[in-house]
Amino acid sequence: MIALEWLGTAGFRVSPGASHFLIDPYVTRSELARPRQPRKPADLRGDGPIFLSHGHFDHAFDVPEIVAGTGAAIHGSATALAPALRAGVPMQQLRPAGDGDLFDFGDFQAQAFGSRHVHFDLPLIVATLRRAGWEWLTALNLALRYPAGQVLSWRFTAGGVAVHFFGSAGASRAELRRLAGQRVDALLVPLQGHSRIGEIVLSYAEALRPRVLIPHHWDDFYPPLFPSVDPMPFVEMARRRFPDIRVIVPEINQVIQL
Repeated sequence: MIALEWLGTAGFRVSPGASHFLIDPYVTRSELARPRQPRKPADLRGDGPIFLSHGHFDHAFDVPEIVAGTGAAIHGSATALAPALRAGVPMQQLRPAGDGDLFDFGDFQAQAFGSRHVHFDLPLIVATLRRAGWEWLTALNLALRYPAGQVLSWRFTAGGVAVHFFGSAGASRAELRRLAGQRVDALLVPLQGHSRIGEIVLSYAEALRPRVLIPHHWDDFYPPLFPSVDPMPFVEMARRRFPDIRVIVPEINQVIQL
């Protein structure tokens, strides 16, 4: 059995049995962010190794504080690991990962697969600029400080349960075909980055046919730059198209048992 806790944005705390690990753990919020996240980075210390999908700030920003003084390993591309290295995290805690790399922790395994970041389309960019005004300069600064680098999706297996996580929705058809031959019990997919993100993510469900589909990264985590995306139209589309797939919209810090 695997337990998942959504931390907001693309972050998850995963518990395969008695152990724990973190995926893209970003919990820093302003008072305007919704839903509220009461946890702070220090609250996640001691929760085991960390796996990063890419280097953007809303995936990697909190990692140095989370691992401070813990010795926890961080797995990701060189770009995703760079902020932790700059912040003084010891080199021995950094685990560079690339396509096909497999990490065995005894009670669970983690495998990385090369992926791509979603392409921000023009309608989404225009809408963001209109909404954010001069705040877009903040987004530009964050993008320069925290580039995506190589994007990875991660497959976690424990006790016969397989969870596949995407931190961004830019996978090619060839990538999805490659992954389609593997069992997927739970598919974790983001709902940010494109004006037609729902249709894009449904193509993931069609290719991988998971037992459970969990949309994430739909929250208003950094207002006014990244407003929430109502997940319910996507949920309704998914349920109509794939009635055999259970769709779960997570709540902050809610435990989902698989």
